[in-house]
Amino acid sequence: MIKNRKFLIILCVANTMASQYGHIMDLPSGYRFVPNDEELMEFYLTRKVCNGPLPHDVIKDVDASELYSKHPKTLVDDVYNHENSWYFFTHTNDDNVEEGKKTIRIVGDGIGFWRGLLSEDLIYNSNGDVCAFKTHWRYFEGPIIKGKRTNWTMEEYRLRNDAPTSSNDEEQLAMEWVLVRMKKGRVYDCLF
Repeated sequence: MIKNRKFLIILCVANTMASQYGHIMDLPSGYRFVPNDEELMEFYLTRKVCNGPLPHDVIKDVDASELYSKHPKTLVDDVYNHENSWYFFTHTNDDNVEEGKKTIRIVGDGIGFWRGLLSEDLIYNSNGDVCAFKTHWRYFEGPIIKGKRTNWTMEEYRLRNDAPTSSNDEEQLAMEWVLVRMKKGRVYDCLF
């Protein structure tokens, strides 16, 4: 009898939690969010751009001014994740500084900067058509001249867009959604 009462209490608590945190409780035990590029484009970024329903609420919306004003560690501290990858929706940021062939995004008041790599990767859908582009970035601490390379990287995904057909479309493109995956690599303190 007592065992059944404990089971009933646990079941009631679980049902209460499921109603409060429905999207979290629907996930299977041992769930890990590790989508590939095509899945990120099809099930998340495309649906976000089209105001469609997202499969689960696992990608946080972040304003571009917040994303590019904080050190990556500060930004991801409030996002629950046991992995070394964090995902965000934000709008494109064109506040870039050109340094030769590389693109720089200054963070905050010069606390660091993101340096873009030279090329974009093409992302293909299941039909073999290009559906999106991926740009790689690395975070450096300090001013541009003496920046110290860190173990933080960022991949920025944007959907392929055709030319705008009206001024309304141009305004829409100016506020284009992008999906960002931040990763924290390993730190090696000593050499072998």
